Amino acid sequence: STANLDGETNLKLKAAPAVTQKAFPAVQAGAKSGAGLAALRRDVVAKASTLDVSVEAEAPQTSIHDFKGRVRVGGAAPGDDPLGPKEFLLRGTVLRNTAFCVGVVV
Repeated sequence: STANLDGETNLKLKAAPAVTQKAFPAVQAGAKSGAGLAALRRDVVAKASTLDVSVEAEAPQTSIHDFKGRVRVGGAAPGDDPLGPKEFLLRGTVLRNTAFCVGVVV
């Protein structure tokens, strides 16, 4: 929800770019709560620290609904995906229906 940013209370679907989802094949079907979730978080952070990732992002815009960028992942699962509003979380966004999120500050 971005209610504190633009007054909209409806939930907006957000998702990781496909190239980054492919980089985490062993953790995609991970646990949803408890000790399994803690282990999943550790696995994700450990895997993320080994990735060769670069992000290109445009300069800040006046509209909070526009964003253009690109993410590149090298190594064992190379790829390149565009980034747009669906992959972008603004500061102050409230996450719901998700256990945790790993991201890059742009």
